[in-house]
Amino acid sequence: MRTIGQIAQFNAKYNPHKKAIVDEGTWREVNERTNRLANALISLGCGKGDRLAILAYNSSEYVECGLATAKAGMVFVPLNFRLYLREIEYILRNSSPKVFFFGKEFSNIADSLKPQFPLHYICLGGEVSGALGYEALLLSAIRMTMTHLQTIKPVCRPYENESYGQPE
Repeated sequence: MRTIGQIAQFNAKYNPHKKAIVDEGTWREVNERTNRLANALISLGCGKGDRLAILAYNSSEYVECGLATAKAGMVFVPLNFRLYLREIEYILRNSSPKVFFFGKEFSNIADSLKPQFPLHYICLGGEVSGALGYEALLLSAIRMTMTHLQTIKPVCRPYENESYGQPE
């Protein structure tokens, strides 16, 4: 049985030239990029069980973030882009992530969060003030293959938003 953290590694081995993500790279390329991201997150001080939040529209980088966190034994906390700022703040307080990935279109929200949440902010759509650029972070990371961590712990912590009260 394969785990989420093994998806890119398995397909890079058996389907290296097959498209991994529509209009994006092959499985070999996705595996290399997710290895780099996992190693970059570790170099930022993240470890097994740490949480990483993301606020972005669907993209290849979004998928890479999910795969990389699973490879490194970390927990992915996806945030719905329709949430209000107060709901995002609640989830960040509740989940205590070490990293906040965000799409460039959500830079204003990231800027609003910085005073309250001293996290590593990583912008998926390029470089913005006060945040690491996603591609620059990948380029700075080592290419070393991640040794998959055998774990039955959760790799994703989604929150459900009700029309009343706080997200759960």
